[in-house]
Amino acid sequence: MSDIEASMTSADATSPASQSSADREYGDASGTTFDDERERRRVEALAMIQEVEGRSRRNFADGGGNGAATFSGSSSLAVHSGEWGGSGPGPSPAVAASYADASDPPSDAFTSLRAFDMAGHGDYGGNGDAYAFERRRRRELIKLVMIAGLVLFAIIVASVTISGGRRGNEEGASGATKAVPDTTSLWSPTGDGMHHISQSDNGFETFTPGSIPPKTSTGSHESHLQATINTIIHKGITTDTSVFEDASSPQYQAAVWLSENPSVYAKSHPNEYQRYGLATFWLVTQSKLGTTDHTTDKRLEGYGALDETDVCDWKGVTCSDSGEVTDLSLADAGLKGTLPYELFSSTKDTLQSLDLSDNELTGTLSDAIGSMSKLSVLRLENNKLESNIPPKLFSLPKLMELNLANNWFEGPITTTSDGPYAPLKSIVLHDNWLTGDLRAVGKLGGQLEMLDVNSNSLSGTLPNSLFAMANLSYLRLSHNHLTGTISFELGRLTGLKFLSLDRNEFQGTIPSESVQLAQLEALLLYDNFLEGTLPIGIGYMSELQSLVVSNNSKMSGGIPDTLGNLKKLDRLVLSNCGLSGPIPAAISEAENLKEFSLDGNFLTGEIPRELGNLHELETLMLNDNKLGGEVPQELSQLKRLTKLHLEGNDEITGEISQDICRLVNEEALVDFTTDCDEVVCSCCTQKCV
Repeated sequence: MSDIEASMTSADATSPASQSSADREYGDASGTTFDDERERRRVEALAMIQEVEGRSRRNFADGGGNGAATFSGSSSLAVHSGEWGGSGPGPSPAVAASYADASDPPSDAFTSLRAFDMAGHGDYGGNGDAYAFERRRRRELIKLVMIAGLVLFAIIVASVTISGGRRGNEEGASGATKAVPDTTSLWSPTGDGMHHISQSDNGFETFTPGSIPPKTSTGSHESHLQATINTIIHKGITTDTSVFEDASSPQYQAAVWLSENPSVYAKSHPNEYQRYGLATFWLVTQSKLGTTDHTTDKRLEGYGALDETDVCDWKGVTCSDSGEVTDLSLADAGLKGTLPYELFSSTKDTLQSLDLSDNELTGTLSDAIGSMSKLSVLRLENNKLESNIPPKLFSLPKLMELNLANNWFEGPITTTSDGPYAPLKSIVLHDNWLTGDLRAVGKLGGQLEMLDVNSNSLSGTLPNSLFAMANLSYLRLSHNHLTGTISFELGRLTGLKFLSLDRNEFQGTIPSESVQLAQLEALLLYDNFLEGTLPIGIGYMSELQSLVVSNNSKMSGGIPDTLGNLKKLDRLVLSNCGLSGPIPAAISEAENLKEFSLDGNFLTGEIPRELGNLHELETLMLNDNKLGGEVPQELSQLKRLTKLHLEGNDEITGEISQDICRLVNEEALVDFTTDCDEVVCSCCTQKCV
């Protein structure tokens, strides 16, 4: 074996001891499997370059000569004396043909390497210009090294980007939170409506914008999106940063929309964070489209939302002259879903009125609502909101009207311990599942004019603080489990116009001080456990229009004549109250009566003929008493009468006049019953007893 063959064989050895430094550093390219094809090729290229350089140095030192060389790789080429010498360096056709027939043809780069390898083992001396050949060989080698360097650089950049993305995903999966960049210029406006970003090293440099196609170049889009998200977090509009790792979240979609529409400033600039909060609200509630699609361009057609118009032009949105959102009114707008935190956090310093009533909103009220410093009207009635009412709601410094009726709120009504309290004028919480007592409500009485907690599960007694609400005009506490007595201090509420304490468990008497309620229009005390008599003074409550005290079976006494003084009274219901004695004829002076019900008592005497003067009367219920005599013909004058019940009065006799039956035949009196054993009735419609 020649020296050249020995050195070639030594260089091609595959044992660990004979591997090159590149082989030892990167591994054997022919025996190791890499995930990335480019990595495999890079390793092979480095190994081949070092191998060529080693062989060239050895052969240059040996001075060339005739011989054959065996090449490592997928093919072997015999290079004979004279094939690489002669008049000029370069492979002969035979060599090129044998190379083309290789069983595993390499890439162009590897072809050049192997041709170079051949050049190093041919007849270096010969008749050619050795120095010119050496220069060409070195230039080719430099080109190959540069190409390999570029490939290596690209691979390193790709690896860093991929590993950075993986680290970001791993941090998101583990719940890690990126720190907010400490910068004074996260998002500052420029003349063309675009924004610059100044970030620290702990910002969102590796944030990936997800699957949303950018409207600008990728780099510009990502920069704007990062700036938008940084601003949102920096201002505390969104506190749960994990939402930005989900490309389908409403918060992420809203940030994308905001970053892709830098021209949507107009009046609302520089309050861009309010646009983000409203966009998030729109995407969560989905409006009338009722879709779960997370696209941002056709979500609310007809509402002007999320298109490229100013947020102040969106339906239901009202702004101040400076572009601040002051009013959001979308009652009966088909809204669904929850109320996002961002709606309240983004408008906490500007929103004055929020009306989202009569929709299908669900979930809980965010604690962020407790920071609404300018809010004066909050109407969320007729939805499906649930859980507790945030206590801070009752401490909002400007809140005057609160309506959460007909939802699924539960738990007690609680306030912050020491105040200050909201200057509320109206609290409407009826038809929920509230429990506990009314002591907290008593703290809010300074300016309260209306309190409605009907149809809940409240209990306990009426706090004395309730009767100190001098401005109270509407008090509805019905259909709860309230107990105790009705305090004589009720008379202090001289401005009261509506009082409903029905369907509770009150005991004791109706306080005589109630006659001081000179402006009272409705007094509803039915379905309790009251006792005693009807106060005579009720007849002097001249504004009274509705008096309902039915189903208080422990009461007694007669019907006061003074009730005839109530010229505005249109509803008098005293059923099942244990009343006795005659029906006073003076009642006929309450000329506007439409409903007069005395059934289920112990009344005696005859039916007053004067009742025929109640020309507005539509319902007359006298059944189940101890009335006697004949049915007065004057009742036929009641042309509006639709319901007349006389059954259950064993002492009533005679025949129903044809004038009364005419009302039946004319289909005016559609519900007429009496006792047919004692009364001859040819026109009774419902029953004969």
